[in-house]
Amino acid sequence: MAPSEPTAFLERSFSARVKSRLAEVMGDPAILCLLLAMFTLALYWPVTGFDFVNYDDTFSVTQNPHIRHGLNWDSVRWALTARLFDVDPNADYWRPLSYLSHILDVEWFGLDPGGHHLMNVGFHVAATVALFLALLSMTNALWRSAFVAALFAWHPLHVESVAWIAERKDVMSGLFWMLTLLMYARYAQKRPRVESREPRAQAAPAQIGRAHV
Repeated sequence: MAPSEPTAFLERSFSARVKSRLAEVMGDPAILCLLLAMFTLALYWPVTGFDFVNYDDTFSVTQNPHIRHGLNWDSVRWALTARLFDVDPNADYWRPLSYLSHILDVEWFGLDPGGHHLMNVGFHVAATVALFLALLSMTNALWRSAFVAALFAWHPLHVESVAWIAERKDVMSGLFWMLTLLMYARYAQKRPRVESREPRAQAAPAQIGRAHV
Protein backbone atom coordinates (compact mmCIF):
# COMPACT_ATOMS: atom_id res chain seq x y z
CA MET A 1 0.00 0.00 0.00
CA ALA A 2 1.11 3.52 -0.70
CA PRO A 3 1.53 5.65 2.43
CA SER A 4 -1.61 7.66 1.59
CA GLU A 5 -3.85 4.63 1.15
CA PRO A 6 -4.25 3.79 4.91
CA THR A 7 -5.22 7.40 5.54
CA ALA A 8 -7.77 7.36 2.73
CA PHE A 9 -9.17 4.06 4.00
CA LEU A 10 -9.56 5.45 7.52
CA GLU A 11 -11.25 8.59 6.18
CA ARG A 12 -13.71 6.55 4.13
CA SER A 13 -14.40 4.28 7.11
CA PHE A 14 -14.95 7.23 9.42
CA SER A 15 -17.20 8.95 6.88
CA ALA A 16 -19.26 5.79 6.46
CA ARG A 17 -19.69 5.43 10.22
CA VAL A 18 -20.75 9.08 10.56
CA LYS A 19 -23.28 8.74 7.75
CA SER A 20 -24.63 5.53 9.24
CA ARG A 21 -24.94 7.08 12.68
CA LEU A 22 -26.57 10.21 11.26
CA ALA A 23 -29.11 8.12 9.33
CA GLU A 24 -29.85 6.15 12.49
CA VAL A 25 -30.36 9.30 14.55
CA MET A 26 -32.50 11.04 11.92
CA GLY A 27 -34.62 7.92 11.63
CA ASP A 28 -35.60 8.15 15.30
CA PRO A 29 -39.14 9.61 15.71
CA ALA A 30 -38.14 11.14 19.05
CA ILE A 31 -35.36 13.13 17.36
CA LEU A 32 -37.76 14.37 14.68
CA CYS A 33 -40.28 15.37 17.38
CA LEU A 34 -37.54 17.37 19.07
CA LEU A 35 -36.45 19.01 15.81
CA LEU A 36 -40.01 19.93 14.87
CA ALA A 37 -40.57 21.43 18.32
CA MET A 38 -37.29 23.37 18.30
CA PHE A 39 -37.70 24.81 14.79
CA THR A 40 -41.34 25.76 15.43
CA LEU A 41 -40.45 27.41 18.72
CA ALA A 42 -37.59 29.32 17.08
CA LEU A 43 -39.79 30.43 14.18
CA TYR A 44 -42.51 31.87 16.42
CA TRP A 45 -40.28 33.08 19.26
CA PRO A 46 -40.40 36.74 18.06
CA VAL A 47 -44.09 36.92 18.98
CA THR A 48 -43.11 36.84 22.66
CA GLY A 49 -41.98 40.46 22.18
CA PHE A 50 -45.35 41.58 20.84
CA ASP A 51 -47.94 43.52 22.81
CA PHE A 52 -51.65 42.99 23.26
CA VAL A 53 -53.74 44.27 20.35
CA ASN A 54 -56.92 46.32 20.59
CA TYR A 55 -58.86 43.75 18.65
CA ASP A 56 -60.36 41.18 21.04
CA ASP A 57 -57.32 40.99 23.33
CA THR A 58 -58.92 43.69 25.47
CA PHE A 59 -62.27 41.86 25.49
CA SER A 60 -60.73 38.46 26.14
CA VAL A 61 -57.98 39.38 28.62
CA THR A 62 -56.89 42.85 29.62
CA GLN A 63 -60.31 44.44 30.25
CA ASN A 64 -62.29 41.33 31.11
CA PRO A 65 -63.16 41.63 34.82
CA HIS A 66 -63.37 37.85 35.25
CA ILE A 67 -59.94 37.18 33.71
CA ARG A 68 -57.68 40.12 34.49
CA HIS A 69 -57.51 39.30 38.22
CA GLY A 70 -56.20 35.76 37.77
CA LEU A 71 -57.26 32.48 39.32
CA ASN A 72 -59.96 32.39 42.00
CA TRP A 73 -63.19 30.50 42.58
CA ASP A 74 -65.33 33.21 40.99
CA SER A 75 -63.20 33.29 37.82
CA VAL A 76 -63.31 29.49 37.51
CA ARG A 77 -67.10 29.43 37.98
CA TRP A 78 -67.48 32.17 35.39
CA ALA A 79 -65.23 30.38 32.87
CA LEU A 80 -67.25 27.17 33.21
CA THR A 81 -70.68 28.80 32.92
CA ALA A 82 -70.28 32.01 30.85
CA ARG A 83 -72.81 32.00 28.01
CA LEU A 84 -73.93 28.50 28.95
CA PHE A 85 -77.27 29.52 30.45
CA ASP A 86 -77.64 33.24 29.78
CA VAL A 87 -76.16 36.18 27.91
CA ASP A 88 -72.94 37.54 29.39
CA PRO A 89 -71.48 40.82 28.07
CA ASN A 90 -67.97 39.61 28.95
CA ALA A 91 -68.16 36.39 26.90
CA ASP A 92 -68.79 35.87 23.19
CA TYR A 93 -69.77 32.19 23.46
CA TRP A 94 -69.26 29.18 25.74
CA ARG A 95 -65.60 28.14 25.60
CA PRO A 96 -64.53 27.28 29.15
CA LEU A 97 -61.09 25.81 28.42
CA SER A 98 -59.79 28.83 26.54
CA TYR A 99 -61.14 31.14 29.26
CA LEU A 100 -59.44 29.03 31.91
CA SER A 101 -56.18 29.15 29.98
CA HIS A 102 -56.33 32.96 29.87
CA ILE A 103 -57.04 33.04 33.60
CA LEU A 104 -54.02 30.85 34.26
CA ASP A 105 -51.89 33.07 32.03
CA VAL A 106 -52.80 36.08 34.14
CA GLU A 107 -52.11 34.09 37.31
CA TRP A 108 -48.63 33.11 36.04
CA PHE A 109 -47.57 36.12 33.97
CA GLY A 110 -49.83 38.94 35.08
CA LEU A 111 -50.65 41.25 32.20
CA ASP A 112 -47.23 40.84 30.61
CA PRO A 113 -48.14 39.96 27.00
CA GLY A 114 -44.95 37.98 26.41
CA GLY A 115 -46.08 35.09 28.61
CA HIS A 116 -49.51 34.99 26.96
CA HIS A 117 -47.90 34.84 23.52
CA LEU A 118 -45.52 32.12 24.69
CA MET A 119 -48.46 29.94 25.75
CA ASN A 120 -49.97 30.26 22.26
CA VAL A 121 -46.66 29.13 20.80
CA GLY A 122 -46.54 26.21 23.24
CA PHE A 123 -49.99 24.98 22.21
CA HIS A 124 -49.00 25.22 18.53
CA VAL A 125 -45.76 23.32 19.12
CA ALA A 126 -47.65 20.58 20.97
CA ALA A 127 -50.20 20.35 18.13
CA THR A 128 -47.37 19.98 15.61
CA VAL A 129 -45.76 17.11 17.50
CA ALA A 130 -49.15 15.43 18.01
CA LEU A 131 -49.90 15.68 14.28
CA PHE A 132 -46.54 14.11 13.40
CA LEU A 133 -47.13 11.21 15.79
CA ALA A 134 -50.69 10.72 14.51
CA LEU A 135 -49.60 10.62 10.86
CA LEU A 136 -46.68 8.34 11.69
CA SER A 137 -49.02 6.00 13.55
CA MET A 138 -51.45 5.91 10.62
CA THR A 139 -48.97 5.64 7.74
CA ASN A 140 -45.63 4.47 9.18
CA ALA A 141 -44.08 6.97 6.75
CA LEU A 142 -41.51 8.79 8.87
CA TRP A 143 -40.29 11.56 6.60
CA ARG A 144 -43.60 12.23 4.87
CA SER A 145 -45.27 12.55 8.26
CA ALA A 146 -42.55 14.96 9.38
CA PHE A 147 -42.95 17.01 6.18
CA VAL A 148 -46.72 17.37 6.60
CA ALA A 149 -46.33 18.28 10.28
CA ALA A 150 -43.72 20.91 9.38
CA LEU A 151 -45.99 22.31 6.67
CA PHE A 152 -48.78 22.58 9.22
CA ALA A 153 -46.49 24.21 11.79
CA TRP A 154 -44.76 26.73 9.54
CA HIS A 155 -47.50 27.66 7.08
CA PRO A 156 -48.11 31.44 7.00
CA LEU A 157 -51.84 30.93 7.55
CA HIS A 158 -51.11 29.93 11.16
CA VAL A 159 -49.23 33.11 12.03
CA GLU A 160 -52.44 34.97 12.91
CA SER A 161 -53.66 32.31 15.30
CA VAL A 162 -50.30 31.94 17.05
CA ALA A 163 -49.44 35.64 17.23
CA TRP A 164 -52.88 36.80 18.35
CA ILE A 165 -53.55 36.13 22.03
CA ALA A 166 -57.33 36.18 21.64
CA GLU A 167 -57.04 33.30 19.16
CA ARG A 168 -56.06 30.93 21.96
CA LYS A 169 -59.23 29.03 21.14
CA ASP A 170 -57.85 28.23 17.68
CA VAL A 171 -54.48 26.83 18.78
CA MET A 172 -56.15 24.88 21.59
CA SER A 173 -58.74 23.35 19.28
CA GLY A 174 -55.93 22.46 16.89
CA LEU A 175 -54.09 20.62 19.66
CA PHE A 176 -57.20 18.72 20.76
CA TRP A 177 -57.98 17.74 17.16
CA MET A 178 -54.48 16.37 16.63
CA LEU A 179 -54.67 14.45 19.91
CA THR A 180 -58.02 13.04 18.79
CA LEU A 181 -56.43 11.81 15.54
CA LEU A 182 -53.58 10.25 17.49
CA MET A 183 -55.84 8.49 19.96
CA TYR A 184 -58.09 7.16 17.19
CA ALA A 185 -55.09 5.89 15.24
CA ARG A 186 -53.86 4.03 18.32
CA TYR A 187 -57.35 2.63 18.91
CA ALA A 188 -57.69 1.50 15.28
CA GLN A 189 -54.36 -0.32 15.49
CA LYS A 190 -55.54 -2.32 18.49
CA ARG A 191 -59.05 -3.00 17.13
CA PRO A 192 -58.14 -5.83 14.65
CA ARG A 193 -56.70 -7.87 17.51
CA VAL A 194 -59.98 -7.46 19.39
CA GLU A 195 -62.12 -8.31 16.36
CA SER A 196 -60.04 -11.40 15.56
CA ARG A 197 -61.36 -13.03 18.71
CA GLU A 198 -65.01 -12.21 17.95
CA PRO A 199 -65.63 -14.90 15.23
CA ARG A 200 -64.52 -17.64 17.62
CA ALA A 201 -66.77 -16.27 20.33
CA GLN A 202 -69.73 -16.06 17.93
CA ALA A 203 -69.12 -19.58 16.58
CA ALA A 204 -69.58 -21.20 19.99
CA PRO A 205 -73.41 -20.62 20.23
CA ALA A 206 -73.82 -21.90 16.64
CA GLN A 207 -71.96 -25.11 17.45
CA ILE A 208 -74.05 -25.59 20.55
CA GLY A 209 -77.20 -25.07 18.49
CA ARG A 210 -76.17 -27.70 15.93
CA ALA A 211 -75.46 -30.14 18.74
CA HIS A 212 -79.11 -29.92 19.86
CA VAL A 213 -80.56 -30.40 16.37
